[in-house]
Amino acid sequence: MAPRGRPQLTEEIVQERIAGYCSRYGVKDFNEAGFPAYPAGKRETRQHREWVVLFRAWSRLRGRTASPGHADRAAALRAQKGVCPICLKSVSLTDATEAPPSAAGKTALVHRPCNEALRLVANVGPTVIDRLKAYLWPAVPVASEGRKGAKID
Repeated sequence: MAPRGRPQLTEEIVQERIAGYCSRYGVKDFNEAGFPAYPAGKRETRQHREWVVLFRAWSRLRGRTASPGHADRAAALRAQKGVCPICLKSVSLTDATEAPPSAAGKTALVHRPCNEALRLVANVGPTVIDRLKAYLWPAVPVASEGRKGAKID
């Protein structure tokens, strides 16, 4: 049997589920985001489990509407000419993740390992880049430099 994904979640479906939950358990308290308040003192009950399922669906819907859509990501990738700005290798929509904004406020789609490198370097600061370069790729003296101007007999 072929695997099936989750059914499409819409604002109407989530609001319907919230209304059903509120009517079943007599909930009248909501948090500042408009979601039913946490059922304090009722942990591991049927109401608590239903609240958790409802909260996950609500969060999933909010996360999808807050993040750029597929069309936005495709446009961003086209603007980058399909290239990761960190490693300069081609990146696809399925491989790409959104990098944190640069100092100029620009965001880009990068490979996951490149995003991890960005995150790590951002935490330690810009001076670490030169130290990393010296540590990973120490300068190797060029043998031909000592022979400049030498006469060959």
